[in-house]
Amino acid sequence: MKKTILSLVVLASATIATAQESGAYKAVAGNKTIEFGFTPLGGSPISITGFQVRSFKSDKMAYRANIFLALNRKGEITQDASVSGGGIPIPELKTKTSSFEIGLAPGVEKHWEGTERLSPYMGLVLDLGFKSSKKVVESSELASPAATEVSVQSKTTKGEDGFIRMGLMLPVGFDYYIAKHLYLGAEMGLGLSLTKDAKVKTEQTWTTDPATTYNDQKGDSQFNFGPTVNAKIRLGFAF
Repeated sequence: MKKTILSLVVLASATIATAQESGAYKAVAGNKTIEFGFTPLGGSPISITGFQVRSFKSDKMAYRANIFLALNRKGEITQDASVSGGGIPIPELKTKTSSFEIGLAPGVEKHWEGTERLSPYMGLVLDLGFKSSKKVVESSELASPAATEVSVQSKTTKGEDGFIRMGLMLPVGFDYYIAKHLYLGAEMGLGLSLTKDAKVKTEQTWTTDPATTYNDQKGDSQFNFGPTVNAKIRLGFAF
């Protein structure tokens, strides 16, 4: 219900603004735009899936750049410290994950005449992406039935979800100006990309054994070519 109400408020505000505006609606030479993703029927009605800006060099030509940056860290205690029935201290155990991702998509757009409010366009965009990841999992066990201490294993995995991506896209979309310099838009197109998964490196160590076990696994490569669809409505403004 909250999502429906939010969507109605946004649309109503846009309708009121439209009725009050007059004159040129669309971005022209010298204008810049900024926009974010809008999903009125999704789990997150308003979400930022990247930071996209455009610079109009003429009424019909614009340069664009989408920048995405994400840094995630999470720690979870999987076992609290305690003492076993035999009086052996049991250590606290944790699982820690972290990841870093960056994406950059510079490009150019050619806008057609359209109408007073509608600005259709097609473009050419270079897609570059990189992601790294790390996961540390701690576990424990008695080295032997007669052991007087618990041995803790630390397993570190790097690159499990990592990748390097390079692609080229031919987007086709439109901006519809619901008010002066305020627009909604949608986009789809055709694209190709080459993605190289990161090498997965695993290290295992035990507190009762100074040796470290290593295991490396090469990453796969994927080549994709086909239609691309942006499922989000683009909401932006020109200034």
